[in-house]
Amino acid sequence: MTNRPISAIDHLDTIPPASHESEDNTYTDAYLIQTLQALQQELDRAPTVLDVRNLGEILPDVSTYERRFGSWIEALQAAGIEGAHNRSDETILRQLARLASCLDRAPTKREVDADDTTASSGLYRNRFGSFSRAVEAALALTNSDTLET
Repeated sequence: MTNRPISAIDHLDTIPPASHESEDNTYTDAYLIQTLQALQQELDRAPTVLDVRNLGEILPDVSTYERRFGSWIEALQAAGIEGAHNRSDETILRQLARLASCLDRAPTKREVDADDTTASSGLYRNRFGSFSRAVEAALALTNSDTLET
């Protein structure tokens, strides 16, 4: 038995199955939204795909959210969750550039996903076609800022 405090996530598995499954044994939209909102409350930030995967024993699979709502971003929007997906390309590139500056090199996907101040590597991939292109754009943005000052 652990001494960690009870969280909003802990209560999700106490909800009776009948209250979160529809007739065809899939999760209801309301339950999926509730899980995302509880996870946001627990993390004090927008949950990421990695967060949900790490809680796979308690939460539905990420693909469930994507199938039901069309994408991970649309699932977050349905839950009323603001996050990196609502930020401009320039904003998320500047976050990536700041991380690169702190590391004094280009960050890896793993480093970006572990950093709470940047968007997820998946969001960069989706917005810029690949994670590598996002890193290149962030570094180019940094270089142009440096040349202008």
